Amino acid sequence: MRCLKFILLNTIAALVIYLIYCGTAKKEYNMQVVNIENRYLHFSLDDVNSCTQKLRNTDCKTIFEDSTLRVLKEWHKKYGIVASLYVMGDFTINSHYAKELIENSQWLKWGYHGTTASSRKEDMNIFYKQVMDSVGNDIIIDKCPRIHYFHANHSSCMRLKELGCIGFLTCDDWSFNAEKRGSNYYLTKEQSTTLEAHDRMLDTENNIYFIKTDFRLEHIKERFGNVANLIKYYNSKRENELIVFSHEWNFRNHLQECDSIFSWIHAGGHFNFPMHN
Repeated sequence: MRCLKFILLNTIAALVIYLIYCGTAKKEYNMQVVNIENRYLHFSLDDVNSCTQKLRNTDCKTIFEDSTLRVLKEWHKKYGIVASLYVMGDFTINSHYAKELIENSQWLKWGYHGTTASSRKEDMNIFYKQVMDSVGNDIIIDKCPRIHYFHANHSSCMRLKELGCIGFLTCDDWSFNAEKRGSNYYLTKEQSTTLEAHDRMLDTENNIYFIKTDFRLEHIKERFGNVANLIKYYNSKRENELIVFSHEWNFRNHLQECDSIFSWIHAGGHFNFPMHN
């Protein structure tokens, strides 16, 4: 009797462990490497909230009275850059600026970033509704956003797909920070490693792109020493999809580096959104 009870308890324990594993194990979706033929650069800022707060009322005559947007416009006029602003929290820009946002949407777009590091996103519906209530047109939305901490599980990504997303910008530091990073959307560790060697992959089951972020401005000195070395490195690698970013709160510390990088691309490539490639 004791032996039977022992076997039964062990069977139940094994079943519980199996069910827990099935509930937490990450399903591996089929990924296909996608090649990009022509070199382009995309620039973006994460953790955007200052400019959305500044433009929440009608005090400004133009959106470019905001210091962040003013710098981006100067770069657009000088080099032809395109830029995406990934909003942390609410999209609070007043509808007073809707026409101007739409008029500049061919080079300036806005995207959902998230408010927490959790892989389960809860506020994406709110963000997209706020954009439509304010602007009345989704032409300003970037369909390939970068999610906060690169944390969004399969369920969150599928919900964002329903809201219009066609892909996601992945982490820039997997090759040297994978253990600390932990996860990279719903990619397996092996898939994230494969992506490091390529520009983008397509989840052929869900028709979602994953585009590798190459570097952040804050890491230029640490990773390359200076911009000259960075340019030499990427010229030798011949990567055609260059995804560069920083954060709204500190990108002004790297204005000179940006000028050098944008001048380099302006001379031998072009600027575009990942959603258009």
